[in-house]
Amino acid sequence: MKEGCMKFGCVGFLVLIFISFVASLFSDDEPSNSNSYSSAYSSSYKEPELTPEQRLEQARQDSIREANASYWHYSQSTDEMTDKKTYFAWIESEDKAYFDYPYEGGSTLTLTLRQHPQWGKNVYIEISKGQFNSTYGGETIKVRFDDKPAKTFSLNDPADHDHTLRFVSGYSTFLSELKKAKVMKIQASFFEGGSRIFTFKVQNFDEDRYLNKPPKEGKKLTADGTLK
Repeated sequence: MKEGCMKFGCVGFLVLIFISFVASLFSDDEPSNSNSYSSAYSSSYKEPELTPEQRLEQARQDSIREANASYWHYSQSTDEMTDKKTYFAWIESEDKAYFDYPYEGGSTLTLTLRQHPQWGKNVYIEISKGQFNSTYGGETIKVRFDDKPAKTFSLNDPADHDHTLRFVSGYSTFLSELKKAKVMKIQASFFEGGSRIFTFKVQNFDEDRYLNKPPKEGKKLTADGTLK
């Protein structure tokens, strides 16, 4: 009697193993079938083609967004001893220059306008990686505003002789041209890097925001910092 029960128990145990095995086969198949269906559906799906009128409207909207866009950044700092403020407006080049080691990886040029309570009004350029040539030889840069002929501006070293930064002469002339331009190109020379050209989208420069003045009458400062 005991032996028969033991045999029956063994058979039952084997049956349970077989059922588990079959169930695992079905459970493994389901996800793969689901995935293959999803893959087939995604590969067969195509975005609907735009009509000529829709493409024209999309181009018009893109043009409006670009015309209203501003690539400027504004900030200010306060001297803790005098409570006097320094104002900044800065913009980064759209393109990069590629130098050799140890400055590989792409370098951008940043143009900054500064109004300082002690040092006055300045414009300076700074390369993210690289070195400007020394200004001892009277280094200059060429700046082109839109399609006008390029103007030449002389450079000056900063007080700490930082090789990544140069002050640009002629703040008033520079700012006057800048405020009327949409695109500006700067050509500068770099140590063992030759002459390079950088492009800036300087449109919609906001001088009032730069100097932290209240918006002009009839205009409001929106959440994204533009005047409307």
